[in-house]
Amino acid sequence: MFDPCSIIYVSSGGGNFLAQILTAHADKERMNQILDTQNNSEYDGRWTTKEEVFKLHNNIELSVSSQITKFEYLHAKKNIIFVSAQTPEDKQRLEWRQTFLDNNMADPLIFKVRYQYHYEMKNYLDRSGIPYFDMPLNYFFNKSLFLEKVSELADYIKLNVDQNLTKIMHQKWVEQNIKEFERRKNDN
Repeated sequence: MFDPCSIIYVSSGGGNFLAQILTAHADKERMNQILDTQNNSEYDGRWTTKEEVFKLHNNIELSVSSQITKFEYLHAKKNIIFVSAQTPEDKQRLEWRQTFLDNNMADPLIFKVRYQYHYEMKNYLDRSGIPYFDMPLNYFFNKSLFLEKVSELADYIKLNVDQNLTKIMHQKWVEQNIKEFERRKNDN
């Protein structure tokens, strides 16, 4: 078992994937289900359908930052894992993912508002001294940084992780992103 945690991310910012990784390490039955959806082309082009197939571990609270209507609510959350998007590279990765993900973040105005809200939420966490684990979005796209950060995260929530499983899941996620990008590019 591991400590309950709250993953907060901007829409399309990898939070659900991070929750899948933690769930897979904590629950071997769910691990197989998650890996099956990653290897199943039936879900190509339908990320949200794929994410609804399995349930995340009960110790994980997953929140898109725009659903947290007041920053003050952050004080009540336990073991916050914040997928930050503070750098130009983070923003560029989010914009790139919008070229192939079907959600309302593809609307430039909605993107701008939600991105800025998420950016300010991290600033609030820093100013208010709320403890949290920072997981920069651009690390999701750098294998060595991602693996290192997941190991640190595991210590933060007291979860045993198998580095090989994390590598496999990360590789599948990266491949799926590229596949979806290519599919969308070819559709246009």
